[in-house]
Amino acid sequence: MNMIRSQGRMASRGNVEMDENGAVTFYVIGEETEKSVPNNIRMMRGFVSHEYVHSVATSIFDHRQEGIPGWSVEGSANFYGYAITSLMMDDPESSLERVNRDNLRRPYYESGGLVPHSLTPQQLHSALVLSEKGGGGDGTTCAEPKILCYSAGYLLTEILVADHGHKKFVDWWKGSKKKNWEEVFEDVYGIHIDQWYEEVAVPYILEESKKAVPEVSQASGSNTVRNLAKRAKRPFIEPGYKSSE
Repeated sequence: MNMIRSQGRMASRGNVEMDENGAVTFYVIGEETEKSVPNNIRMMRGFVSHEYVHSVATSIFDHRQEGIPGWSVEGSANFYGYAITSLMMDDPESSLERVNRDNLRRPYYESGGLVPHSLTPQQLHSALVLSEKGGGGDGTTCAEPKILCYSAGYLLTEILVADHGHKKFVDWWKGSKKKNWEEVFEDVYGIHIDQWYEEVAVPYILEESKKAVPEVSQASGSNTVRNLAKRAKRPFIEPGYKSSE
């Protein structure tokens, strides 16, 4: 919000929130005709579709950040947002490949960004777990400056939808309204989240990251994730809008 206030229409930011009446507030900041922003028309379309995906999450959970891990909050908005935007282009498949590559290269250009394959598989697994709680700053890997939820989160959403279909992805979200998301993930996909990270997600992210950002060397070290103890169950807290009063 502070960036939007200071930069105004040049901030190119959007948000979805619940108010005390349960209404969804949606806005996008940016000027389609601003010449200083490369590919700005595509970017503005992408912002709009990205924020509408957040509207879907908010309609399910009554909150845009709760109920699902941070990488799914932003990764789903990037994946579906880019897919919707690419359908407006003359060559949708090439457009989606290009925007995905640009998305993976974004951390390389931004100060403090985290390029996934600069980490070992074990480190990336830990970073994904840390990204689950969302947020930004030094406390997480999710948002600025490391933006793992936008880069790796896109790939995590992509491979879930590619391997299991859109319906299961929606079933996971809807089920997480009444049960912790990691438990519903195992119910829907038949695999524990940490095992999925280890066997599917981490190898895929590393492969795609290396192809998109060849300027960055792959981290040296073990090529595997050590076997991890299953997470302890945690108390369920229903997500949703909480009044400040």
